[in-house]
Amino acid sequence: MRLDTLKLQLGSKTIGEYLVTIPFSGAFHADSYRDRTSPQSLDINYYFPHNAPLVLTYHLSSVDIRYSYRGSQVKAGQQYYVLNFSVSNPNGVKVSPGYGYDYVRFIYNGGSPHPPIDNTLPYGFNAGVKGVNGRVAFVGPAGLRSITIDFLVQYGSGGSEYTVSI
Repeated sequence: MRLDTLKLQLGSKTIGEYLVTIPFSGAFHADSYRDRTSPQSLDINYYFPHNAPLVLTYHLSSVDIRYSYRGSQVKAGQQYYVLNFSVSNPNGVKVSPGYGYDYVRFIYNGGSPHPPIDNTLPYGFNAGVKGVNGRVAFVGPAGLRSITIDFLVQYGSGGSEYTVSI
């Protein structure tokens, strides 16, 4: 057996792990398994409640595309998509839309909205606060080139969708 024909495979399909194949000779493209960050510059005005004059401004600064998140490896064929926001409340009163679990959704390939797996956005935003950072994390198919973020209308139906290239 020739060593240059062998490949080392790490991971197990049986338990849903991502498979990584490393050739003993020739090129190995480790970059294809590396986490990456897609810079963004999207401002979202979120009215809460939907028909009220109160607005929060969510600035999407980046989307992290990862194979692991908070110590957990993603299942084979999937990746974590972590949306990094900075939120400002220009109102003279505290606005409490709830946690990101309540109103931020992830849409891919034209499908239905998916809830987050993790959120660090606070429940409420104090009057006049600027630049409150937080993230909302989702799982989706590996290799997406664009995603849609859906901010749901609370106490009603529907939402506002925003598509970004990643």
